[in-house]
Amino acid sequence: MADIEAMFHQVLVPQEHRDVLRFLWWPSGKMSEPPETYRMKVHLFGGVWSPSCAAYALQRTFQDHGQDLHEDIKGANRNFYVDDLLYSVNSTSKATIVIHRLRNLLHKGGFRLTKWACNYSKVLQSILPTERAVTMKEIPLTNKLPTERALGILWDLERDQLAVQVHVPTRPETKRGLPSMISSPYDPLGILAPCVIQAKMIFQEECRHRTGWDEPLADKSKDAWRSKAKLAPLKQLTILRLELCAAVLAIKANERLRRELDLPISRSAFWTDSTTVLRYIRNTERRFHTFVANRIAVIHEESDPEQWRYVSLGLKPADDASRGLRGNELEGCGRWTQGPPFLSHDETQWPREGMTMEAILGDDPEVKKETGALMASASQKEEALDKLWGRYSSWYRLLKGAAWLRRFVAWQSDKVGESYWKKFLSTEEMEATKSAVLKCVQRRYFPEELKVLRQGQRLRHSPINQLEPYLDTEGLIRVGGQLRRATLHQDQQNPILLPKEGKITELIVRETHEAKAHHLGREYTLARICESYWILNCRKVLDQILCTCVICRRYNWKPNKGRQADLPEVQVRSGALAFTYTGIDCFGPFMVKQGRAQVKRWACIFVCLTIRAVHMEVLATLSADSFIEALMRFTARRRLPKHIRSDNGTNMIGACRELRDAVTSWGKDGKIREALLVNQVE
Repeated sequence: MADIEAMFHQVLVPQEHRDVLRFLWWPSGKMSEPPETYRMKVHLFGGVWSPSCAAYALQRTFQDHGQDLHEDIKGANRNFYVDDLLYSVNSTSKATIVIHRLRNLLHKGGFRLTKWACNYSKVLQSILPTERAVTMKEIPLTNKLPTERALGILWDLERDQLAVQVHVPTRPETKRGLPSMISSPYDPLGILAPCVIQAKMIFQEECRHRTGWDEPLADKSKDAWRSKAKLAPLKQLTILRLELCAAVLAIKANERLRRELDLPISRSAFWTDSTTVLRYIRNTERRFHTFVANRIAVIHEESDPEQWRYVSLGLKPADDASRGLRGNELEGCGRWTQGPPFLSHDETQWPREGMTMEAILGDDPEVKKETGALMASASQKEEALDKLWGRYSSWYRLLKGAAWLRRFVAWQSDKVGESYWKKFLSTEEMEATKSAVLKCVQRRYFPEELKVLRQGQRLRHSPINQLEPYLDTEGLIRVGGQLRRATLHQDQQNPILLPKEGKITELIVRETHEAKAHHLGREYTLARICESYWILNCRKVLDQILCTCVICRRYNWKPNKGRQADLPEVQVRSGALAFTYTGIDCFGPFMVKQGRAQVKRWACIFVCLTIRAVHMEVLATLSADSFIEALMRFTARRRLPKHIRSDNGTNMIGACRELRDAVTSWGKDGKIREALLVNQVE
């Protein structure tokens, strides 16, 4: 056992966080002078963040510097409680090595491990007296070792035993004084549970009688008082349910011990004196009510039924904690501190009573009663089906859910075995479920037509008479026609008839549109629907689906067109001759063959802004001289423009850099400007 000296003060606070730890101080001690502002560079004792920051620094020390050390050294990392170390090894030589290497390891992280205590004098001799615990610095190691505190628990180093010191405070013998006296012993390990449970029982009895907080205790409670378990709640629970809760506590205790102990545990055994709980745990046929079912599920998740065993009342240590012991009885009770004697024997000598369990009867109050078939009216059945269909937003998921329901009904009627549940749904089951669902729809919307068709008669006064409907071998109404000799699937030759109303029709149309037609429009979706179904007034149903389809609305959305600006004055001025107002631009280059060589040529386009007439001239180069020559040829053939507009090459994105640079330079060339001014062109 050891302690990290001033652990919080060994961990620096980041520079950007130190302003939070500012405080005022008078360096000279004179309160009359103005104080100065200081900042803490390390973590404070009492800061709620300090333990977590210091623990992180300790963990990083092990990560950064303890990778190449022995497992015994790295194992000490899990045995720190903030700054206190409690660690156990199986030999004195190993303990000496762990002490020195662990001190060196923590020194690299800026921590000093001191106040060492051990239950072997030989180990303490390897530690300097200044590094030992306070009670061991002046005591010769040949004498009897003292008692130290380990996380609040007394540790007798000489006998290597843990002890609990009890100081019961003086409190009035009232209901208010009981909790203070009950919580006074610090017993995190539950060593005193058999004694404390009796005090808890007294407090619970007073609560049951609704005694006032400051009223004197009853005489019976006073007599019992003058004498870590879990009390049964005041809310009435059956003994069976309490035993089941105890089994769940055993599961949680096993899980915690496996997580905290470093010892290898191959398997665990659980003991109970309730044969009913054992039958519940090993049950594979009956179904329980929610309270029992939830706890059985926890037990099955963390253990196997084979791990649970029966123990008689006289051998169970839990009886000491549930019934209570006096202090003098606890001192000599080896069953509470060491467990029942048979655990030290071979497993073949363990108790075997109750290993053969009877089956759970059907009249057990915790077993769910098997329900038979109930009579219901047609309206109730339809309402139940509507609620079921309304839970689904996909035709496939509805069929899958209904298939599982049909499998459950078959299991309830003992038509299939237990292994049937473990199988995946088959294609045959899905097809049979689809036929059953469609039959329900047709029975609801075409009752008269079904009645007539089942009698083998033809429909005369029905809106579906023109479709030549008939019943197939499964009892479904299909649409007739002239494709009986075609080599097509039956669904394509004679589609299944469906109404335009109902949740089923909506799900089928929606799934066909999304999964088969892939949002490709009304007519294509309609064609895919007709491959299997004939829906009355299908286009109207489909239009409603398309209007609510988010993907189709996004694909078919027409962007808003902005209002166009007014045309320039030169384009709407009437009476002007062609090319009076001209726009000019260049494009190219084009590869032209000249002799045996290929040269670049560009084109200069002149557009009349009034009548949109076009004139083009060839440019040998992009120089100013070539542009002037092209302008002169244009004016010679057409007329001299009054106004010329040009973007100076800014709209030539995608053309070569040479063209952009040349056209831009035209606007800056004085020679071109002089030529335009001479001819009075803007």
